[in-house]
Amino acid sequence: MFETEEETKLAEIFRSFIVMDLAKQSAFVRGHDKDGFAMLIVKPRSEKSTNDEAFVATQVFVVERAIATTEALSQGKREMMVVVLDFGKFKSSLAPPWSAIKAIVAILQHRYSERLKRLVIIDPPFWMRTIYGLLRPFLDPDTCAKFVLVSGDKQKTNVFSGFLDSDQAMPFMLPNGTISDSVDIDRFLRTVPFHCLYDDASLAAAVAS
Repeated sequence: MFETEEETKLAEIFRSFIVMDLAKQSAFVRGHDKDGFAMLIVKPRSEKSTNDEAFVATQVFVVERAIATTEALSQGKREMMVVVLDFGKFKSSLAPPWSAIKAIVAILQHRYSERLKRLVIIDPPFWMRTIYGLLRPFLDPDTCAKFVLVSGDKQKTNVFSGFLDSDQAMPFMLPNGTISDSVDIDRFLRTVPFHCLYDDASLAAAVAS
């Protein structure tokens, strides 16, 4: 419940930003690792981002949802997340503007650096591998341990099977993953409670009761 008309209008603006941006790039909280940390999954863009503010607002929104879901799963004991970035069908022409990327990186670094348990980047483009290779010697060992770059089915299976059960995996992560590849973003936004996994009916029922 917002206190002023101005706050209500601002909320509506950001809500429209998020709906617009998630129509161009799917990002959702689905599945959890073996330790119960929620997974934020980000898929390749289907359209170019034309609004920096919408891009940044959406990234913060899905990160907050992932953290809130881990908190719910752990009954308030944990607040970290696993992030999976899928570059399998990435097209550089559809990448967000560099200004938007710098803005969200700054926010994540200053506000969420301690909330990341693991980041897995699937089929990263060559330029990303090159930059990571150059930066890695200068990164803290604990930070380096959180980042994993994987390519091909064998590497994906080796990495994901180490921290993810098949009943919490989509097939693009593990060949025997039992979670459907199909995701209804509108359902994720409008029906799934903020602190629930996409498929978690038990938490959703608890909220409704």
